[in-house]
Amino acid sequence: MTLIQFLKTIKPIPRCVDCKHYMLQDTKYYLNEGNKYMYSEAKCLKNIVQCSDTGLYKAEYAYIARSENSMCGPKGFKFEPISKK
Repeated sequence: MTLIQFLKTIKPIPRCVDCKHYMLQDTKYYLNEGNKYMYSEAKCLKNIVQCSDTGLYKAEYAYIARSENSMCGPKGFKFEPISKK
């Protein structure tokens, strides 16, 4: 197997920002304030969890969803691309 054939077999790992379930928090605030942590507060709408102390449902942070195999996992199992219209 040549190097080029091997590289063609490798699938790229999808990025959260390209997923239709990825949601940034208030973007206008971040753009005005220049907050460099805006991506760390992004949520994944595919993974809704129930808060144990209040019983309310909330979207999980995207970085947590990608780190847990039971949610999306490091390889992005629940990834759905943004539809281009």
